[in-house]
Amino acid sequence: VITIEEYYRWQDKESYTQTGFNWNVGIKTYYRINEDSLEIGGNFSNTNFAKTPYFYDEVYYESYIYPGIVDDELYSYRDTSSLSDSNSTVSENYTSWNLGAKFVKSLEKAFFAMGIGVGQSKNFYIDTMNFDYRVDESYDNGDGIQDGTDFTYVETGTYSAEFTYNELSTHLYLPVGLEYNFWGPLVGRLGANTTLYWGSGYESERYLSYDPGTGTYTYGDGSVYEYLNETYSSRNDYEAQINYFDRYTDFSYGIGWQISKNVKIDLMGYSDLTSLTDWRISANVKF
Repeated sequence: VITIEEYYRWQDKESYTQTGFNWNVGIKTYYRINEDSLEIGGNFSNTNFAKTPYFYDEVYYESYIYPGIVDDELYSYRDTSSLSDSNSTVSENYTSWNLGAKFVKSLEKAFFAMGIGVGQSKNFYIDTMNFDYRVDESYDNGDGIQDGTDFTYVETGTYSAEFTYNELSTHLYLPVGLEYNFWGPLVGRLGANTTLYWGSGYESERYLSYDPGTGTYTYGDGSVYEYLNETYSSRNDYEAQINYFDRYTDFSYGIGWQISKNVKIDLMGYSDLTSLTDWRISANVKF
């Protein structure tokens, strides 16, 4: 039986608890114009998360098994990075604002509404990371003899990095809707909302310090070789720009039943009679 196996994987594990403060303020005003109405409003929101200790483990592992001369040829590689002190922190700030207006026109047995909304959101995120890392590597050529071609390798070191994410997005909403009185207390509703959103920003990772890793090769013939890995090629600064634009339109419909002057029932999302997943029902009660 010939065994050939190639195996590799990433495994990440993280742990942190964010605590912060959120505040919101909003205003809305309403105007009556004969049977029609105009509503204008807006809000501002800010959420700030304080610096929080951040613990993280990242493991990359790969192994290969091939037929050898006597035994299987074996190779394994494992790279482990850990955030292991309380000086590794994560913090985040999120700010948004929105302004909008809605006009409702009264028609015979119907109401027609249209509106506009615009807003922005800004997200800023920063990690400070102090890593301990370890690399383990081994090779056996499978010839049944431990010699200079077989080896184990161990390297340990530390490095610090700062990850930053900064994004500003803008969105525009254009909703329209129609409510029609079919009969007595029963009304039907149709609506559409077109959303346009675009944004820009960047993410970057900057390495603040790097202590050369100490590596040790131990060969099958008993010889040992040590050196300092002063240029760890995978620890490079990078920055990526973020730019996007998209638009989509959502359609909605529903039925309303005015049970009494103070109680109204609305049913929406009932097109699929075999699944209740998207069905929604609401009750409005006025006191």
